[in-house]
Amino acid sequence: MSESKEFIAPFTTWTYDKPCEEMSWTEPKSPSLLSVSSDASVVADDDFDLVIVGIFAPAKDDESKEELKPALAGAAADLDTSLGGALSAVMEENYKAFKHGASAGSVTPTIRIFDGSKSKKYILLGLGTEDKDVEAATLFKVGSAVASACNDEKKIKSCAVLMPSKLGSAPSTLTDISSSFYSQLYADNRYRTGDKVKVTAEDLTSVVLVPEGDVADEEATSALAAGYSISKGIYLTKDIVNAPHNVLNSISLANTARKIAEESGGLIECTILGKDECEKRGMGSFLAVGRGSETEPQFIHLAY
Repeated sequence: MSESKEFIAPFTTWTYDKPCEEMSWTEPKSPSLLSVSSDASVVADDDFDLVIVGIFAPAKDDESKEELKPALAGAAADLDTSLGGALSAVMEENYKAFKHGASAGSVTPTIRIFDGSKSKKYILLGLGTEDKDVEAATLFKVGSAVASACNDEKKIKSCAVLMPSKLGSAPSTLTDISSSFYSQLYADNRYRTGDKVKVTAEDLTSVVLVPEGDVADEEATSALAAGYSISKGIYLTKDIVNAPHNVLNSISLANTARKIAEESGGLIECTILGKDECEKRGMGSFLAVGRGSETEPQFIHLAY
């Protein structure tokens, strides 16, 4: 008979003796993972494992049935030349599916190019068509696609993302990309053990956004930090939705609200009304619903 494996309890904050008082939080990847560089030459010069090249598809006449030729420009065109036209070739080969990037968030198959003893990977990322404005939805797709590529391509430690000038480098642009990038890497492992634990982009240590054009370093850093903060809120929202009732009850939810206020640096105030306070205020309907719970009701008020 084989020895049984030691049981690892996933619910470390809950027992049969008393209700859970705390809900653990999933933390995003390190905020230093994402950075910005205004030097497009780093894409060719630095030793990145993966290079993602953002491209806009040329505007197409609806009446024309001719297949458009790849039209790379700027730093993307320079990179394509240095790679012997490999980027243009993969665009032509995958025209039916990729349409030269006409669909924002679409990607080509990975190109692997050997440079001496090292294999470097390249992926083309669609940003939509040139004749359309860049909207927040496009930026969210960009951030998500970059995160997915870094996760799907195994053993990737460093990645550069070449962003054409039309995409821009405004603070709002970088914030939207940052928030969607970190959010896409969310994995709730709070109740998983052993080989069921899922670690996204496990080897990734650096992702550099490389916009064409001038970038204000301080503004860019602040914009990325803002996106990271937004992703923390998204993580918490997902954690609350995913938590089972034996973990997330009125007590642990109230303590979560208190923790949010404590970490806000005074920007958020938290007030919790217990059962007795709710009775004094005549909150009968609220208390009636709460009678079905093993824990006393907690009326949570967060003000900012």
